[in-house]
Amino acid sequence: MIAKEISQFFEGVRDCLESLAQDRVEMLAKEVPRFFEGVRDRLELLIQYRVEVEAHLARRFSFLHFIDFNENRISDVFAYLLKPDETHGQGDLFLREFLSDVSVKWLPESGWSRIRVGREVTTTRIENWKRKIDIEIAFRIDDGWAAIAIENKPWAVDQDQQLSDYARHLKSMYDGRFKLIYLTPKGEDPSECSITREEREQLENKGKFAKASIQKWADGWLKRAEDEVKAERVRWFVSDFRKALKNLPAQEE
Repeated sequence: MIAKEISQFFEGVRDCLESLAQDRVEMLAKEVPRFFEGVRDRLELLIQYRVEVEAHLARRFSFLHFIDFNENRISDVFAYLLKPDETHGQGDLFLREFLSDVSVKWLPESGWSRIRVGREVTTTRIENWKRKIDIEIAFRIDDGWAAIAIENKPWAVDQDQQLSDYARHLKSMYDGRFKLIYLTPKGEDPSECSITREEREQLENKGKFAKASIQKWADGWLKRAEDEVKAERVRWFVSDFRKALKNLPAQEE
């Protein structure tokens, strides 16, 4: 008797669950199309909004899409911005922000009397005089000259003894008052073939060598300078340049 009632009870539960499941399926069959219709309507509104916004802001546009944005072009732009008397008209704004991120022991508080910013500067003080430093910023200070040299490596592979040769040239040229910056997308270490770890650490301990990240520069001193630029066309130029720098790994791939 009890077994029969239990069986009937569970059959009733099963029928109830099947009925509920069927009702749920029928309800979902009605609601799913409505849901996707709502999604479609919202997507259409989003597309319309994006078209309107882009007409006024063109946020994805950059003139850099139309030039060969390679290692040399990147170095050209850095050198252009860092040179106080260039046509950007912002004086030493970029250089000041750059120096605030680059610690140099030999630069006095009174600053410098003259400055020269060079590209592809040859290493004339060593036997391997055909090497070329990507960017060299030379300062005339009280009793001579000093320099910051930048080796820009967004993609290229280190060459044999490259950084070691640069350091020897700078030491001879500027009587030891120099800083060599190895610039890569994320601040990677140079290869042992370019400069040994021991030599690099010796230079680092003396404040004559440092690694730097292109992406951190884009979010750091370049961003601070962009915020202070007075000319709107220059500000947009710097903004496009920063965005391109932050996308370097994707371009490399």
